[in-house]
Amino acid sequence: MLYSFMLYIAHRGMKNQTLLNCLHYQTIHQRIAFWLLSMNNLSQDEHIPLPRSQTVWANTLHVSRSSLNQELKHMENAGYFRIKGHVLILLDQQALEQLL
Repeated sequence: MLYSFMLYIAHRGMKNQTLLNCLHYQTIHQRIAFWLLSMNNLSQDEHIPLPRSQTVWANTLHVSRSSLNQELKHMENAGYFRIKGHVLILLDQQALEQLL
């Protein structure tokens, strides 16, 4: 049980550090790209679970909800990913890496 607890704390700390690092990027698409690539490293496949609301996600990235929504649509149309419900499916990880 102690091992599970320590693993949870390490995972949570790594996620929080990732969010702090995300704020170093100036543009919204860079913040989204960094967040997605970081979350992809934590997931088992190319499917990334999204926060339940765009407001929560926008607050996490320190951007407005409308700006986040607009940039997500632009990036999805550009072929970086596809959003299906509350799951984002990465389509072009290399293109996201080039944004950074």
